[in-house]
This record gives sequence, structure tokens and C-alpha cells, in this order.
Amino acid sequence: MQEDDLILDEPLFEDQEWKPAHASKGQRFVNYLLDQVAMTGMMSAFFIFSGLVEVFEDSKLGNWIIGAISALIYYTLMESFLQGKSLGKYVTKTRVVTHEGYQPELSTILVRSLSRVVPFDALSFLFKEPGGWHDEWSKTYVVEDRCLRVNRSPVETV
Repeated sequence: MQEDDLILDEPLFEDQEWKPAHASKGQRFVNYLLDQVAMTGMMSAFFIFSGLVEVFEDSKLGNWIIGAISALIYYTLMESFLQGKSLGKYVTKTRVVTHEGYQPELSTILVRSLSRVVPFDALSFLFKEPGGWHDEWSKTYVVEDRCLRVNRSPVETV
């Protein structure tokens, strides 16, 4: 089974408690940096080509609104269509799963994405284990892919 063929809509354990391999703070930081670059690039292009950037330019509130919309769109699309991954998570070989180890549903990803708009959310994971506010409020974890080798049997680590 290749890493890209992971099955996340099946239980990770049948009769056992799941003990995920949480992503490290370093992995989370790399995820954040890479996702910020990707999100800024993609959404800047969108706002420039659509002409919406002129509506918000020279406004702190406008910049915050653009950032909030960008985060909501970027993370919701990436994590829901790419099985819990974003650009940063592909690089660090991590992904988002529910507390039970399943691929999150769209509603869970939306809660997670909306939570990122809360001021200081990006810093919250520095003080909480294993994740930040957007993890806690959406009942999700960011885990290493290596703990997700699933084939209707308990997880095998490599």
C-alpha cells in the first residue's frame, strides 16, 4: 500500500483505542509557513484579477477581511478535497483527522477553517498540546501519515 492510497473513511481500530502520532510543533510551523505562502499567492492572484483588491486597499479592516476570506477558502478547499491535507501538510507528511481517526467531513473542515480567523489562533498551538484552538474547536488532530496505514485493521507504524 502506497502512502497516497490511505483509506481514511474506515476505522483505524476495531476494538482498540487509537493513539495517534501527533505532528510536532516543528511540522506544524512548517505547515503554517508553507500554507501562508501558498494561500497568499493564490488569493492575491484571485483578488487582483477579479478587481476586488481595489475595494479593500488602504484599509486595515479590508486587509483583515481579505485574509479571513483567503484562509476560509484555502483551508476549506485544500483540507476537504485533498483528504485532510494542504500544501504544507503534503511536505511534512501530515494530515487532519478527527479525534476518532477518520477523514473529517466538510462541516468539520468548515469549523476548523472558521476557527483560524480568530485572532491569535496561529499562536495558540504553542501553548496547547497537541494542537491549537482550531484543532480543539473542530475536534481534530494533525497527525503524521505514518500512523495512518489503514486496511480495515489496526494502524501499523513504519
